[in-house]
Amino acid sequence: MHKKENKNKKKTSKRKKILKIFAWFIFILLLLFLVVVLFFRSPWGQDIIVNKVTNYVSNKTHTKVEIEKLYITFSGDISLEGLYLEDKKGDTLVYSKSLEADIPIWPIIKGNAIGIDGVDWNGLKANIYRKDSVSGFNYQFLVDAFASDSTATKKQTSQKPMQLSVGSVNFENFDLSYNDEVTGLKADAKLGKLALEGEEVDLEKMKFHVAELSLENTDINYAQTKPIPPSDSSEVAMPILKVDRLILKKVYANYQSIPQKTYASVDLREFLVENADANLPTQSISVDNLVLNNSDVVFQTEQEPRNTETSSQQTSQAFSWPEWKVKLNSISLENNSICVQQNGNLPQEGNFNPQAIDLADFNFKANNLFLGKNKKAIATIEELSFQEASGFNLKKLAFSAELNNESFQLNDLSIATGNSNLSGNFSANYTSIENFIENPEKTSFAAELQNFNIAPSDAYLFSPELKKNPQFQQLAKNDFQGSIIAEGTLSSASIKKLQLNWGNQTRISTSGTIANLTEPDNVRLNLPNFNIKTVRKDVLRFVSEKDLGISVPENIQLNGSVSGTMNDFKTNTTLKITEGEIKVNGNFTNQGKLAFDSTLEAIELDLGKLLENPNIGKISLTLQTSGSGENINTLDAELSSKFSKLEYSGYDFSALELDGKITNGSGNVKMAFKDDNLNFKFDSQVELDSVAPKFVVDLDLIGANLYALGITKKDIRTKVNLNATFKGNAERFDLQSTFTDGVAVYDNKPYYLGDFAVNSSVRKDSTSLDISSSFLKSSLNSNANPTQIGKALQRHMKHYFTDSMAKVDTLQKPVNLKMDLRFYETPIISEVFAEGLQEMDTLTAQVDFSEQKQELKANIRLPHLNFQGNTVDSLAINIDSDSKSAVFDVGFANVKAGPLQIAKTTIDGNFQDEKLALNFSAFDKTTELYHIQSEIDTRENKLAVHINPEKLILNKNSWSIPASNAMVIQDETIAFTDFTVSRNGQELTLSDQLGQEKEHWGVELKNFKLATLMSYFNPDEYLASGEMNGNFIIVDPFTNWGMIADLGVNDFKITQIPLGKLSINAKSKGSEKYDFDLGLKGSEVDLDLTGDYAVSQNGPKLNLDLAINEIQLTTIEKFLSKELKNSEGSLSGKIAVSGTTTEPDYKGYFQFNNAAFNVSRLNTKFTLADERINIDNDGIYFNTFSIADVDGNKFTLTGDVLTEDLTNPKFKLDVTAKDFQALNSTKEDNELYYGKAIFDLDAKLRGDLNFPKLDVDLTVNEKTDLTYVIPETQLSIQKRDGVVIFVNKENPDNILTENTDEEASAIITGIELNANLKVEPNATFNIVINERTGDNLQFTGEGDLKFNIARNGRTTLTGRYDVSDGHYEMNLYNLVKRKFEIDKSSSVTWQGDPMNADLDIKAIYRVETSASSLMSSQTAGESLAVRNRYKQKLPFLVYLNVDGELMQPRLTFSIDMPEDSQGAIGGSVYGKVSQLNQQEDQLNKQVFSLLVLNRFYPESGSDGSQGGAANIARENINQALTDQLNMLSDKFTGNTGVELSFGVNSYTDYQGNSAQERTDVAINAQKKLLDDRLIVQAGSDVSVQGENRPGEANPVIGNVSIEYLLTENGRWRIRGFRKSEYENVIDGQVFVSGIALIFTREFNKFKELWDGSVKEETEKNQESEEKPEEENTSENNKKATSTEEENEEN
Repeated sequence: MHKKENKNKKKTSKRKKILKIFAWFIFILLLLFLVVVLFFRSPWGQDIIVNKVTNYVSNKTHTKVEIEKLYITFSGDISLEGLYLEDKKGDTLVYSKSLEADIPIWPIIKGNAIGIDGVDWNGLKANIYRKDSVSGFNYQFLVDAFASDSTATKKQTSQKPMQLSVGSVNFENFDLSYNDEVTGLKADAKLGKLALEGEEVDLEKMKFHVAELSLENTDINYAQTKPIPPSDSSEVAMPILKVDRLILKKVYANYQSIPQKTYASVDLREFLVENADANLPTQSISVDNLVLNNSDVVFQTEQEPRNTETSSQQTSQAFSWPEWKVKLNSISLENNSICVQQNGNLPQEGNFNPQAIDLADFNFKANNLFLGKNKKAIATIEELSFQEASGFNLKKLAFSAELNNESFQLNDLSIATGNSNLSGNFSANYTSIENFIENPEKTSFAAELQNFNIAPSDAYLFSPELKKNPQFQQLAKNDFQGSIIAEGTLSSASIKKLQLNWGNQTRISTSGTIANLTEPDNVRLNLPNFNIKTVRKDVLRFVSEKDLGISVPENIQLNGSVSGTMNDFKTNTTLKITEGEIKVNGNFTNQGKLAFDSTLEAIELDLGKLLENPNIGKISLTLQTSGSGENINTLDAELSSKFSKLEYSGYDFSALELDGKITNGSGNVKMAFKDDNLNFKFDSQVELDSVAPKFVVDLDLIGANLYALGITKKDIRTKVNLNATFKGNAERFDLQSTFTDGVAVYDNKPYYLGDFAVNSSVRKDSTSLDISSSFLKSSLNSNANPTQIGKALQRHMKHYFTDSMAKVDTLQKPVNLKMDLRFYETPIISEVFAEGLQEMDTLTAQVDFSEQKQELKANIRLPHLNFQGNTVDSLAINIDSDSKSAVFDVGFANVKAGPLQIAKTTIDGNFQDEKLALNFSAFDKTTELYHIQSEIDTRENKLAVHINPEKLILNKNSWSIPASNAMVIQDETIAFTDFTVSRNGQELTLSDQLGQEKEHWGVELKNFKLATLMSYFNPDEYLASGEMNGNFIIVDPFTNWGMIADLGVNDFKITQIPLGKLSINAKSKGSEKYDFDLGLKGSEVDLDLTGDYAVSQNGPKLNLDLAINEIQLTTIEKFLSKELKNSEGSLSGKIAVSGTTTEPDYKGYFQFNNAAFNVSRLNTKFTLADERINIDNDGIYFNTFSIADVDGNKFTLTGDVLTEDLTNPKFKLDVTAKDFQALNSTKEDNELYYGKAIFDLDAKLRGDLNFPKLDVDLTVNEKTDLTYVIPETQLSIQKRDGVVIFVNKENPDNILTENTDEEASAIITGIELNANLKVEPNATFNIVINERTGDNLQFTGEGDLKFNIARNGRTTLTGRYDVSDGHYEMNLYNLVKRKFEIDKSSSVTWQGDPMNADLDIKAIYRVETSASSLMSSQTAGESLAVRNRYKQKLPFLVYLNVDGELMQPRLTFSIDMPEDSQGAIGGSVYGKVSQLNQQEDQLNKQVFSLLVLNRFYPESGSDGSQGGAANIARENINQALTDQLNMLSDKFTGNTGVELSFGVNSYTDYQGNSAQERTDVAINAQKKLLDDRLIVQAGSDVSVQGENRPGEANPVIGNVSIEYLLTENGRWRIRGFRKSEYENVIDGQVFVSGIALIFTREFNKFKELWDGSVKEETEKNQESEEKPEEENTSENNKKATSTEEENEEN
């Protein structure tokens, strides 16, 4: 046992030794490991290792290498701090601040895996670059140093890829730089923090799984400066990528590719991706969630123009469904910005540019986005919104969509932009997408859009040029609203509902089908019920009534049905408007065969209102057309019409007949009309041909009363025949037309047109035109068509401006042209149709052009023209050009048009060698008024102007200009050199160097007199004058021009009327804005125009204020000196102007301040104390605007004049007046009308200028005393009216020659008038019928009348005017003057027609005469005593009775005696008068005798007297001979001062033994001496028939008188006389001599006879009217003459 124990002990001891040795071994190993660890971890050990490593690397690379600290553990932990490595140039290659890595060593030792459990790397800086391919990268020295020297190759053995695992990786503060100048790649990255949690890396399967990846505060820049070389085209295994969570915060990346001209940058503030799985080999991608917030994306590129062929090839590729599976469960983008720019385009506000898209506030939310390989796609968009820099705002876009290979569904669509919104659903079905693309018409669809609102203004952003489109501007003022429900296919779509509204009053609704939508030329409609409604206001937004020539109706409705295509359709449509109704029912086809059948019906269509012509009335007609044929050449057609109403100027044309019939392309169309005022027949033969149709027209206008038809305002009647033939088309035709038997009858005078022929022929290579008539003769012949002629003339004129003269021999056919034209003034032109043409000499024009010779000769002559008083004298234009030069001259002797009095002017030029020598001269009589010689050079594509300094004359004075002066216009620039004209301190300079930065030109003035230029327009009276100083500059003259000015005009005058100082100031405010200030300051004028304006493409935008501080009415009077006088007070106002120069907006007022004026012709004062007129674009407004007369009575105007259409303003005015004196003038003020006119007025004016409506109540005050003088021109017209009437007995109804007893009522067109006219008693009216003869009419009375003018021009007058007093004074055949007193019982009554009044007027002529001639038959054989009783003068009354109708008055006469004289001579005379009134023939004879001779017509009596007509004839001849002898004496004596007078007296002398006929001639001569104070007169009676009576002799001088005026005015005078008289048979001839003292004086009251205070002016008037021998007594004036005589009888 003990041995066993020892043995066991030995074994135990041995074990202990072994264990001890092993323990020591382990201990030594541990100690060694500890020493090594301590060595590595001790500073000393680290230094040794670092030094060894750094020395090794440094020795190997010959560069500096530093490591601050290195720590490596056996477990694989590595800690490296302060690593520094230089490159060969001493620059930093790599620097690392700290690196800690946990890389297990054992897997590496095993050699089958590399694991990175963790990496923390901070502060890495790397700088890698390559200058060239020879030296390589700056790290190449490392490669070279550590590359293996062995050239032995190792045998490649295939092995599995090493397994790689990545744990936690954290990178911070990296600064990496890479610059490869060989490949052009430059990149740098500043990494803030990168954290990665690896999950799986399988290199064999290319599978990469990252649990989480985050990147923060990082900037990355990448630039490619050279093209990238082609990459290896070998296939690369596609990886499988999976990221559980990807986070990017504050990451900025910048990419630039210079070769591709591409730039991109992203600023990712918040980016998140969750559960992203991209299996690229299987083309499958899925993302659970994607978030991008508050980030910016910018992409810029420049693209080359696309190759259209390539594009077409690309687009022609067949569609294939993507072999990808993509799924995105949720995506959210909020508050992002995206900018995409192409080709340098920048975003611009107001202009959406697809090449410059800048999206702000970009938000996008969607879910369930799916794209499957099973040809299915699904998307649900919850929100898409953004604000684009152009201004486009997408507020919302949301929908859910599903697409597969057989259908497409779009549900819950909702779109909202800034002003538009749309919602609805859409679906489509097709066999396949490929089939949908190739055959879209086979796709069935269903669409439902409910309550959409589309704002056209949104389109401005996408097409800014629409802002310049006035029609689209109006369209954009309202939105489109409505709904659409449709289904079907593009080849046949069914519209269940279409409702479209534009604004509130324009609507379109329809339903039906539309086929062939994909074929625009073959679209087929079937709309069984469509309805379109609109109103005038909406239509006027797009069209102008002026351009249309019609008045747009207030309401418009178009409804009906339509079906078919453009070449085959059928319609039944009704147009209803306010003015009537139009129906169209018909069909048309042009498919293989031409056929049509239609009926047009117009019902009560107010065509006059539509055409804004009140002369045209309503029209009702039915027009039927039908036809068929293979083509137009074989067409069979018929036309028929029936007018039930057709009016013009109230005239009924419904009898118009229109019909036609064409068979086999040939036929006729006829039209005819006949009534009392129009008779014509129109017959046309038609031969239809698609190439050259032929028309033969025969118009026989048998007669037309143009006035009755409402065509002219003058009574013109006309007839004419027209025969015309036309064959051809617009490019080739022949025309022969002849007007024959043309005549116009005006004022009962015929004016013959003569033959008027127009013949023309046009071919491809020729043109001819001949016009032959009495007033126009013209011929034109050319070897080219009109288009070629125009081009040839352009070529000819162009070669003077360029040095590349077209060679004639290169022209295939040079053009020749000759033209001759003569226009004559003929009576039918000047007196009938062109009434303003007062005089015109023959206008001639000749043109001769040869393109072969390059010659053009032309001349135009107009010797004299007078149109409405405006004259042109000796106008001449000459052109003479050849291949080398063109000479022309233009001139006239004078032009007179109102204030314009332009003197003789000539302009001549010579164009040669691209230079134009131009001379301008004007003359004032023989003095040269202006003379300017200039040279214009057009070489080198510029226009250079030079003024010849020699003989430069302005306003008759010599001016100077530098010889180097020049103005050059080129490429939208104007440059001036030394362009200054001057004289005696006056200067005018044109320059482009006036201190402005922008392109400009302007004028600078120093002491320049405005009359220097204005005298041309009127040398005698300057239209404007003043002294000008300052400058006026146009900035940017060829683009958006602006104005800068500092200009003053001192002593500014218009037509010599001083206005003060005119100043203009304008300056730039920047940003294309300018300040503007215009002022006119004078003693009587003070106004300012201030503000600014901004230039734009649409014209200057104005912001101006016009302040009329004061304009004295005395200044206005100076401009209207003949119309106004005694003006006082002032005018002021303010007007604000905005808008543009083409469409200004203005608003303001005019104010009268204590204003008063006298209208010269009315001679009455009007006062406007404090009255105001307001104005703006819409109208002129009167708010109780009053004008007071001299007594303070007011004429008040209230209302508006609406000027929306300035050419046709609308009225809404009320006018009132009470006892208003409008006239208080004398004959000196107005020769045509004068007197006093006072009235009451209450009127309303409505309507417009083209058709005003006036309601008037007018009362003529009893104080009215008005005189109207009928002008002599009207009298002369009346005097030409003869008493001979020509009658066409063969055709009494001929319109030209018919004479009707009944005249139509006076028609005044263009106005609707309702007037109530009241004339108060004692209102007096005077009408001077003939001022020379003194014929006049005066009447006083009262009346109550109604005067109306209807819309159709029909005039009516009703009422009665009673005459209470008056007279008619007339001159009978220039022999005697008689005065008729109008009886108080007279009256005129109107019952409708103004020209057919019922007359009841009695006029009385009072005469005192002997009844002996009347009673001669009764007194024959009676004693002398009885006969002498009848020789006493008795009063008689001659009555002129006017009754009947105004146009058919019945004139009768009667004779009566006053009641107290009817018993004279036993009543026998009154009995004879009563008997005479029953014998009309005898009555008329006696009335004529009483009126002319103031005595009764003598009858043959028993005393042997002849009596009768012979006696009257002799007395009339006496008077006629007396007048002729006196006129002859005036011619002989002339201005000798001797006055001769003759008197012829033929009578029956009963003082001899028997009665004998005697004729005596009294001859008197008179001479005034001693300043007309002494008057000597001598004369005698010479017997030329009959014997001398007993005791009678014929002395040479039988009568002598000498008269002396004691006072200058002739009131006191003394006369001595000797007079020869024959007393009787017993006394014979005696001479009476004597002396007389004469006192002459006019007086109204006896006390005035001795009143010495009579005004001197009255005495002078008396002097001019008195004659020495006058002793007259009138009804209103009495003369007292005191005479003392002594008689001595020999």
